[in-house]
Amino acid sequence: MDAKEYRINSWLDSPVDNDYRDLYYIENGNDNHSFCNMFASELIDIINSEAFTIKNKNQFRDDVIELIYKYSHEPR
Repeated sequence: MDAKEYRINSWLDSPVDNDYRDLYYIENGNDNHSFCNMFASELIDIINSEAFTIKNKNQFRDDVIELIYKYSHEPR
């Protein structure tokens, strides 16, 4: 696992809003992983409904997650 993949995976396990008062954020679907999976799944469904084909859905999902990570979090 390279450094970028490690940073993204760490970010995925963090709460969406960094509000740690919600101790059950993962169970409640408030973590970045849940959000990204839901977003990527909806995007794949939309693309498939328009009669397009995604050859590698796992790679596409990873690319969507990387795009969300790149433009939605503040680098430290």
